[in-house]
Amino acid sequence: MKELAPQMGIAIVADEVYGPKDTDMTAQLTKIKGRTPGDRVLGTNPGPAVIARNRVQLGSRRPST
Repeated sequence: MKELAPQMGIAIVADEVYGPKDTDMTAQLTKIKGRTPGDRVLGTNPGPAVIARNRVQLGSRRPST
């Protein structure tokens, strides 16, 4: 994805990681929130559900994609 993004006109503003059993991604989302990214590409389950919950907790307005 990182290699194809520039070819498609997509700027990657953050590259945060999380473990498969992590239950909170607030730290990663807090780092990203300050960069005012547009759309987001997220990982695989259960990550997206945890990320969605944490984004609401942080007051992020845009839906994840």
